[in-house]
Amino acid sequence: MAFIATSALPSTSSKSVVSNKCSSVVMSAEPVDNVSRRAFLFTTLATVSAAVAANQAAPALADGAVSAATKNRARTLYGKRILALSPIIETLPALVNKQEWILVDDVVKLPTNKNPEAGVLIREKNAFSLFISGAFGDNKGIANDLKSLEATIFDKSKAIEDAVYARNKADA
Repeated sequence: MAFIATSALPSTSSKSVVSNKCSSVVMSAEPVDNVSRRAFLFTTLATVSAAVAANQAAPALADGAVSAATKNRARTLYGKRILALSPIIETLPALVNKQEWILVDDVVKLPTNKNPEAGVLIREKNAFSLFISGAFGDNKGIANDLKSLEATIFDKSKAIEDAVYARNKADA
């Protein structure tokens, strides 16, 4: 039942009268064009789902596979960085024999705010790990040998750093 104010309607009288008019609304559950609501909803949801799925990128799957491209990339990126350390590592024994502790310290210690260029060897520790896992990830024998050599290099550099620290402490 709807109540309509007659003042909103054109009227000849000046009195406002409320009119009671009934209107009926009929809802039909019959399929339109022989398509049921269930089929329509299913089709709509399937279309929307397909559109959403098509616009999303495929998930990244890190399965540990090592391809020729990733091997070459690791050798190129990280191999160059490791080879660049070779002359520095080769000069360490001479620097220790000459007792040039400041230069030795700059090679093996961790970089600090005062000397961010220090620790050339330590700064490239991740390059060793990435080189080994990238270039030799599928050859466990070589990878294990290289990991043990990596551990030896960084254990020795830590021992040198500790010796330099003890030497500097003794000199102070």
